[in-house]
Amino acid sequence: PSPLSLSVQESQQDPPAIADMGRLTNNGPKSSSRKAILEQAISAQHSAMSTPVEVMYASGLRQFQSAGGQCLVGSACSGTDIFMKALLYLGEFWKVSYDINIDFIHQFSVELNPEKQKFIAEEMKPKYLFERVDRMKNDRNIDVLSGETVLIPWVHGFFAGFPCQSRSHENKNASENKGCCRQGTGTTGSVLHGIVDYIEHHQPLFIMLENVMGLDESDEDGDKDSEFVISEMRRIGYPQSGVTKLDSYMQSHMRRHH
Repeated sequence: PSPLSLSVQESQQDPPAIADMGRLTNNGPKSSSRKAILEQAISAQHSAMSTPVEVMYASGLRQFQSAGGQCLVGSACSGTDIFMKALLYLGEFWKVSYDINIDFIHQFSVELNPEKQKFIAEEMKPKYLFERVDRMKNDRNIDVLSGETVLIPWVHGFFAGFPCQSRSHENKNASENKGCCRQGTGTTGSVLHGIVDYIEHHQPLFIMLENVMGLDESDEDGDKDSEFVISEMRRIGYPQSGVTKLDSYMQSHMRRHH
């Protein structure tokens, strides 16, 4: 089946599964904790599916479960690796809603900042922690945790929130950096190229890249950085790549942020 682009919508009432999900938090499903917000967003996303889509979706999950039920994941530009928390809650939701057990195994993170490395090591505990994205195109890299050169493990899913500084509206020079992804310039473009090299060499099963809305703005020639990223993904073997625009307000956050 084709990959799905699903909009996260505010639900008018909590779906049945969210009541069971309350056991995952100390303060119940209405808690304002980050954990509860993630759970509510996941529940709302599933509620937005039509019945035929949800049937196909659950069928795909069962096929994955029958093939082993372990989903190996890795991240780059990892930051706090909050994506791993979201995946764990997603796995809990599948268990409660569909009686499907899929375990997410955190194989590696890639993070340059020492303070963030410390947080990842202490809180997220990946198998390996690498420092530089531009070295991920190789078969081996230096593991920060052990200090040894190790084989970079293959993963099913790869997540990367590559730097937005060059194109963020908070940057007064953002308009001058249009085309940075295509040209490989600035922190946004240079890190993206390292990520593309990794994906092309290691070919994870599925990928998710995240950045600011500015990448979807046209330059003077009518070109968009977002279109370049999609064309690169399609070139290296991901023909159904596309862009999904999200708004944090639609995921229970109090203010709009696209």
